[in-house]
Amino acid sequence: MNVIQLRQDPTSDNAIISLVEAARAKFAAEFFGSGQDFDSMIWNVKLKADRTTSNTRPRLYFTRYGTLDAPLPAVFADVIKSWLILRPWSNIHSLGSKLDTARLLWEAILTRRKNAADGFRWDDLCEEDLNQAELLMLDKWFPSTAHKAATRL
Repeated sequence: MNVIQLRQDPTSDNAIISLVEAARAKFAAEFFGSGQDFDSMIWNVKLKADRTTSNTRPRLYFTRYGTLDAPLPAVFADVIKSWLILRPWSNIHSLGSKLDTARLLWEAILTRRKNAADGFRWDDLCEEDLNQAELLMLDKWFPSTAHKAATRL
């Protein structure tokens, strides 16, 4: 089990730790017996699909945007995983879209931090990170898709 190390405001530290603990418990219940691990950089969510279609993304990759093998740092990924698992799942495709939004947010954070991922804290997230993430979305997606995704942030 990953241990989240947070600094500064103990109230936010406790809130994030509680969030991730609740998500781990829900993940364990939802995927009981599947052999999956909350800490994995890939989740197979095919079991959660009501029906499989060619458009369904059966796997969620908690990796940097555009990669399948460069994992997001645990301090970031654990909160994103918690955000996804604790929300009602309307469909599997929407989970992939939400995750892609978070992956681009990470890219924006890295840009502001000059690619220094070490020491990232959620307390450091700022409006400029959100603005830069939206610009990245506009660069990669249709404007309507980027706008919808940016409102999720």
